[in-house]
Order: sequence, then C-alpha cells, then structure tokens
Amino acid sequence: MKKMVFLIGLTLTLFGWDKFYPSFHAKVVNVAKDDVLNIRSRPNYKSKKVGFLAPNEDVQIEYCLDSPKSTWCKVYPAVSINLGGGFGEPASGFVNARFLKFKNSGYVNIKNRKSDCDYLVECKGSKCLILTYKGLEWVKRSLIGTEKGQKATSLPEEEGGEMSDDATFCFNHARDKELWAKVDEYYKKSKHQSSVKSSKTVAKEIINALKGCNIAKFKNYIHPQKGILLSYYPDFYRVKKHLSRAEFNKLYSSSKRLYWGVSEGRGDKIYLSLKSYCNTISKAAKISHKFTKATASSKGFANAKGTVAYDITQNKANPGWKGVFLVLQKYKNKWYLVGLAYSRWSI
Repeated sequence: MKKMVFLIGLTLTLFGWDKFYPSFHAKVVNVAKDDVLNIRSRPNYKSKKVGFLAPNEDVQIEYCLDSPKSTWCKVYPAVSINLGGGFGEPASGFVNARFLKFKNSGYVNIKNRKSDCDYLVECKGSKCLILTYKGLEWVKRSLIGTEKGQKATSLPEEEGGEMSDDATFCFNHARDKELWAKVDEYYKKSKHQSSVKSSKTVAKEIINALKGCNIAKFKNYIHPQKGILLSYYPDFYRVKKHLSRAEFNKLYSSSKRLYWGVSEGRGDKIYLSLKSYCNTISKAAKISHKFTKATASSKGFANAKGTVAYDITQNKANPGWKGVFLVLQKYKNKWYLVGLAYSRWSI
C-alpha cells in the first residue's frame, strides 16, 4: 500500500502537479441546488466516481494539487453519499477547486482526543491553532482528523429531548465568551498575517496576467515606489528600462518604440513599443509552467537585497529556452514586481 501511495505521488510530481495547502476547510459552491458535485478517485474528471457532495456542503481539505490547466483538492466530507456502500462512511477523493470556497476555521476532530469540540482557528504551514476548553493551543496539522470517519463537526443537536455529556460540553464551549475572546485577541495581535500571499503565489498571479495580456491587472503588481526594471535579454547586465507605474501606463498606451539592445546572432538593433515587448513576454509566459526559485543577483539585478526571484520555463527536461524571469520585493507586507526579463537562449 505504501509503495502504491509513493508511486501515485511520484506520478503527480512528474506530470507537473504542485502540492499545496490552501486551508483546512471548504464549502461546496458553484453547484446548482438540484445538482451534486462528484468526488473522483483521482484528480481527473474522467476518473472513477466514488461519491458526491451537495451544494453548500462543508468538507475538510487534506491537500490540493495545482497544474497549469487545473487545480484539484483531496477532500473529506462531513457527510456524503458513498457510491460503494450508500449512506454511512463518508467517501473521500478529489474535486475540482473551482467548486470550493476555502476557509480556515471550524470544528475538527483531533487524533487521540475524546473531545469533539476543538475549534480550528487557522493553520500556518504544518501547524494549526486550536481553541480547546482550556484555551488556544498549537497542534501539528497531521494530528487533525482527515481520515474516513473523522470529520468536521457542527454544533450539537438535541436527541430525544436531552443532550449527551459531550453535546452539553460542546454547547457550552460554543457559548463561552471568555474562550472566544482569546480568539479575537489572537486575531488582533496577528493582524491576520495568514492572509498574506506568498511570493510564489504572487509570481503565479503575475504569469497568469501576462498569459492573458491583462495589463490592467499586471500593472498593479509593479512596485509602487521602486517601479520595474525591464530587459529583453535573459538578464539585467545589458540594456534595460526602468519605469515607474505611471511611466509604464503612459508608454504602454503610446506607439513609441524603445531601444532594447541588439540580436545576438546578427547584431541587429531591436526597437519595440512597450506593448510589443509585453506581447513577446506573454507568448513566453503561455508556454512556461515550471517555477524555479533563483537569485536576482545571478542575473545582474542590482540592489538584490530582500528580493525573491523565479525562473519560469517550459515544464520539460529541456526547457526549450523560452521563459520569464521575475524579481519580487516586499513592500508593506505585500510582494511586488521589481524586475522582468525575457529568458531564452538567443534573440
């Protein structure tokens, strides 16, 4: 069984899947009231159906897989129809992420604990903050129940006019103002840092904006103070253009041709408008899916302190040598683009 799990993981890696953890909970969305969302055995709409979910149903997320074409998440429903055995043990499997609205809070089961009233406040990497009857506690993400039979829980309901001891405890836990005040205090101190996007997430958003030539969206990623350094070469050693946001907007709207350097083969001078430059970068972005973390200084980017760089190429052993090189830097707790180069063998 372990060998099979390893082989599945290896296959997903080879085919360009990027494993990540967006949240621990999600709600089913974008499904009509009279329809259901199928749960699949693999991250593919052609794979076997193992169950289905109702609109607005809550699920737990074990992990998600991101590829250039789609994103799928492995989910564990609180309640679902298991195609193999009818009602009962919830079916786990994969659903497309466009049908999920992620959230990082809710009641959970923690392995080796009797209480069903542990409330997940949020997760950061491999650790999650839990509100127990004693207060706030950090636990390993892997200890939070995601196996079949372990599910997210809601507030207890009365059965036969009386509540069980566990249900009474849950009922009181949900209404303990002192406990929940600790959660409010935590959020105020943390300033919701969990919502800050990673540099890789921002880099992917920038590439997606470039793929669709969505300049209106792309320009918002340009550093508001430092502007952006543009190069038609695969580095920043040679000819480059430094533009502020305002200058970028003005030049992109004009037909003015700029000097970008000379071709390495024939030595011809290269003159392109900013729009033509962006169109060239867009074509490279459309075929570039492999994100490799790099250093800005290795490409001749000056003042590289505090920057993060990504070399985005074709997802093949031989990259094809057309891609995009991005340099990002943080400003007011957000990542912005400060450098953009056209990565390829020659021009």
